[in-house]
Amino acid sequence: MLGDKILIKPEYYALARTIFSTLEKEPFMQATQRCVIGIGGESGSGKSVTATCLRSLMDEQGIGVHILHQDDYFILPPLQNHLNRKADLKNVGMHEVDTEKLQHNIDSFLAGAEAVQAPLVDFNRDTITHRTFAFDDAQVLIVEGTYVLALQNLNARIFLSRNYEDTRHLRTLRNRDTHVEADFIDRILEIEHQIISQFADTASMVIDKSYRIKGNSSVQPRAGLS
Repeated sequence: MLGDKILIKPEYYALARTIFSTLEKEPFMQATQRCVIGIGGESGSGKSVTATCLRSLMDEQGIGVHILHQDDYFILPPLQNHLNRKADLKNVGMHEVDTEKLQHNIDSFLAGAEAVQAPLVDFNRDTITHRTFAFDDAQVLIVEGTYVLALQNLNARIFLSRNYEDTRHLRTLRNRDTHVEADFIDRILEIEHQIISQFADTASMVIDKSYRIKGNSSVQPRAGLS
């Protein structure tokens, strides 16, 4: 998303190194075919920065990587989406996102497509345009966003378990709540929390609020939620 701020702290690079040290041992990373890594979690949990740091580490190893951001796949631009939520909180949820288009782009990457048509949100201009997203010679596609672990055909599913109360300070720094009533945002994030928290059960790797991998970190491909 154009206009979004990404704040990278040292602990995110350390987390990315830990994730990469696990992923690089997996057969799908050692094979010649393409693979997809999903990074999910609540707003402000660190999805974008984790994806960015992981891409940087893979680039250093000569692994071609591209990132798709779920925020670009919202059906309505940011301000219109906010007004739609204010009109009725039932409008909050996965149906706000064109997950079908995102899934199609993932599947096209895995099928060997050189490029796809992908949306691009401009946060400051409150617009959605479309662009040709070229995969070039990328081996890995990282897909990050609140609901991405509900998608299919992900080789690894990484869940950042920090919730909206843990991430309040980070969201403020990113100006995600500017000009929006704090109590209304909390109601939205509570709704999202109820949806997103279930994705931890589908994850092959769960990261706790201290940037550590919880429990069994062995990566096993799993299906999305039906």
